[in-house]
Amino acid sequence: MTFFNQLVIDNTQLRQFVSHTAGFKTFNRAEVVFQNSRVCLTVFSRGARLEHKFLELAIACEPSDWQLSAIAQVCRSLLPPIPSFDQLEIRQSRKSWQDGMENVQWLELLQTFRSVRRLVLSSYKVVGLVAPALQELARESVIDLIPELQELFIKTTRSQLVEPTKEAFGKFLAARKTAGRRVAVSNLVDNESGVQYVQ
Repeated sequence: MTFFNQLVIDNTQLRQFVSHTAGFKTFNRAEVVFQNSRVCLTVFSRGARLEHKFLELAIACEPSDWQLSAIAQVCRSLLPPIPSFDQLEIRQSRKSWQDGMENVQWLELLQTFRSVRRLVLSSYKVVGLVAPALQELARESVIDLIPELQELFIKTTRSQLVEPTKEAFGKFLAARKTAGRRVAVSNLVDNESGVQYVQ
């Protein structure tokens, strides 16, 4: 289903439908994909052996800050509390991003997936956008926002990470370690340990 560009999206009935659907009991993973003219949320459920696409939802709008705000709003109002799920992947194929996108917007999106155990950032651009928000978690001592997070996968090369991004990840990892909630970081491109990679 597709929502068209609007500031407030009412999902009351859709949320009730999703909440009462048996497939959500086997919720497995989600993907959020930012494109030039829309942002998409795909939710997967897992059966005995196979994974199935459970829900695909798109919001048609172009400005990247609107996309982020809209998908966070829809996820917050649509998805019922999930006791546990494995993975959230954030991907993008946009040609450009607005400057000054606020960390709080990324945190609002992540908060919807507070039970996620594995976070996958699919490109250097996504890494650079999400890293400052993760650093904000360390600065504000709100580690409980995504308390179950155990693994962070970065799909980018070593040369693409700029120093502010490395520093942001380092502070986030240090705060998690201090809180007794260590996060393992892996680089899926260079196939190296993320702990060495970001410090």
